[in-house]
Amino acid sequence: MSLIFIHNRLSLSILLYVIILFCWGFWGYIRKNGVNSNYWGALIILEILILGQGALGTALYLMGLQPERGGMHVLYGIVGSLGIPVALLITKGRNDRQTLQVYATVLLLIAVIFMRSIVTG
Repeated sequence: MSLIFIHNRLSLSILLYVIILFCWGFWGYIRKNGVNSNYWGALIILEILILGQGALGTALYLMGLQPERGGMHVLYGIVGSLGIPVALLITKGRNDRQTLQVYATVLLLIAVIFMRSIVTG
């Protein structure tokens, strides 16, 4: 199993995980819930997965295996990895209903970014 295969499969897994977290957050927002500890934990796991994906991508890049549109692919990765930390700065760690809306919106944007990253190859 090559690193490229793992990088590709991990990106698909992260995309599915982001979509699940978006649906979870959106559903919680509709039900007038706030962010609970389970959701925080899921967001932390997501960020760890994204950073691991970035580390794998960096290793591939250093090995000379660059994507077709290298600059855009790297930019999408950087922006995707900054989504949750920026949302945390915006919400200041609150756990109310509006915070859940912010995270759901950021997760939707991360899903779009990851889809574009997969397409740019």
